[in-house]
Amino acid sequence: MSASRGRGGEAVHVIGAGFAGAACALRLADAGEQVVVWEAGAAPGGRAISRRDRKNGEELDNGPHLFMACYTHVLRVLERLGTDRHLAFQERLHIPLLDAGRRLALSCPPLPHPLHLVAGLLGLGGVGTWGKIALLQAGDRLKGVEPRPDESVADYLNRIGAPLASQRILWDPLCRAVSNLALNEAAAGPFVAALRIALLQGPQAARLGWSRVGLGELLRPLEKTVAATGGSWRRERARGLSVDGGGQISGVVDAGGRTHAARRVVIATDPWGAAPLLASTGVLEAGQMAERVAGCGKSPIVSVYLWLDRQALTLDPLAPFIGFTAGGPDSGVGSAADSGVAGGVAEWVFDRDRLEGVTPGGGQRLVTITSAADALMALSHERAVAAVWEHLTAQLPELSRARLVQARVVKEGRSTPRLTPGVFRPRPGAVPGVTGLFVCGDLTDTGLPATMEAAALSGFLAAGAVLGAADGQAADGQKVGGNGGR
Repeated sequence: MSASRGRGGEAVHVIGAGFAGAACALRLADAGEQVVVWEAGAAPGGRAISRRDRKNGEELDNGPHLFMACYTHVLRVLERLGTDRHLAFQERLHIPLLDAGRRLALSCPPLPHPLHLVAGLLGLGGVGTWGKIALLQAGDRLKGVEPRPDESVADYLNRIGAPLASQRILWDPLCRAVSNLALNEAAAGPFVAALRIALLQGPQAARLGWSRVGLGELLRPLEKTVAATGGSWRRERARGLSVDGGGQISGVVDAGGRTHAARRVVIATDPWGAAPLLASTGVLEAGQMAERVAGCGKSPIVSVYLWLDRQALTLDPLAPFIGFTAGGPDSGVGSAADSGVAGGVAEWVFDRDRLEGVTPGGGQRLVTITSAADALMALSHERAVAAVWEHLTAQLPELSRARLVQARVVKEGRSTPRLTPGVFRPRPGAVPGVTGLFVCGDLTDTGLPATMEAAALSGFLAAGAVLGAADGQAADGQKVGGNGGR
């Protein structure tokens, strides 16, 4: 066995280096703990990573990720790593949408809260005068009407009187972007919590942002930062955990079967990586948690990168992207209802040159993203590209002037848990029945959907539980879901 020490007597082993593991490791290290990070991937990032394209050498993200100014825990991580400088934010919330050829937008002017949101909702097209009045009334109810545990987002929106037109034009695209599920499938609680944080904290908090560099760059300094605080990095997969006869965690088993002594371990992986680790303890309570976590469904995201021979798509100056509302033209995969994809087979299209803040060359680089993309997952590369391109040219006829030079399809089959009503998610923190074992990540319930912000929040909460246990106290009292908001 190998062992290392920290503030609490033994080093804390953090398994997984996505945003949850990064937040947990950084907080522990800054509190004087020695941290050992286990990460099987080539670099930190979890499911927010970049890979180099073998043909053209470009770094391609596993899909574009939008940030929000209210992502206080994500920003805390990036500020600690010095990479927050790579983020760019809108001056004000502006979400362009395309509805069967009509360009609409949720655009909030620079007014005090809540006037900015009132003006934005009143300016939303496609709803009608009486629909806008009903939408404002529903927005007011959003602040105080609590979702029920068994309620979908669609059920909740119907209960608070959100007009159907607004559900199709606005809430469905937002629900898919935030929850990676359609309105009638996503659990209402996490989505409503995210809306309250994003829209009800004032105009500055609601602004959208994006990374000007590949996602892989944002957490890349984590390994050096951990080392600088006296910690270490293990570039391998943790295969299991060992527990002594008293129910105390005693070690982490590596891929080769070697056990590394550890009396405090934080599991910061996705649910399907966490389940076998929990089960390997042989402790009844952890095993029961493993069974329930493993039963969580997977919701995929598919991104399609497109290189055009010319500049063909002009987007709004306030946003380098545009979203498609539900019920747009069919594109060959099936109707929106059949495929489970809003507006066809692509929900958002981004101009990569504008995202990165670079001057475009002779062509144009675009990328589409589709959430809950079960239909696209089943298609071959060629069919997925053809379906997306057909959809884009039908929705945006100006793209027909361009020639598609090359394309890449990036599939993330288990991008997020499928957070339907009633899905089990343990709270971030200690695992019942096993002393010294903690969990965080999107398998845990922060009150929010499975976003980067929720992951970072869960990591800070788990670190607080570790520190509280070391000091013989409760966790440090950070409020779950209190000030964080994909």
